[in-house]
Amino acid sequence: LKSEGLTLAMPTYTQTMARHILKRASTPKEYADAKAQLTQLRDRLLRRELTFEEAARQYSEDGSATSGGVLGWANPGTYVPEFEAAMNGLKPGQLSAPVETEFGLHLIEVLERRNVEMTAEQIKSQIEAQLKIIFSSVSVTSNVRQRI
Repeated sequence: LKSEGLTLAMPTYTQTMARHILKRASTPKEYADAKAQLTQLRDRLLRRELTFEEAARQYSEDGSATSGGVLGWANPGTYVPEFEAAMNGLKPGQLSAPVETEFGLHLIEVLERRNVEMTAEQIKSQIEAQLKIIFSSVSVTSNVRQRI
């Protein structure tokens, strides 16, 4: 942003490009079976017996399988917390151990990260959300004081 000779840097956030292999599971036995399968598959990937793309196309039970498991660029908060935490703990090129989520188990590989400038609309939304939190806590505090 530029205003009267003053240049302001826009805040940035990090986007992540990742891919995954999903084995769906809903019962304890299915989770155990999926974990065993993905652990073996991870070992094969680390030994370079097949590529991640080949493995995703062959074994993933997700719509991204046809694209080799590629999920595209993701903003923070896009994925369920367990998936996002595991993904954020990886460096580009690293492969996770099996990660359990409500959808099943995943192997995750981070391909790349990039910093993106926030748009004015994103900044406005963030400020509005923070103000709602502040004003709701002020309202709760004043309600409690009025009752005392």
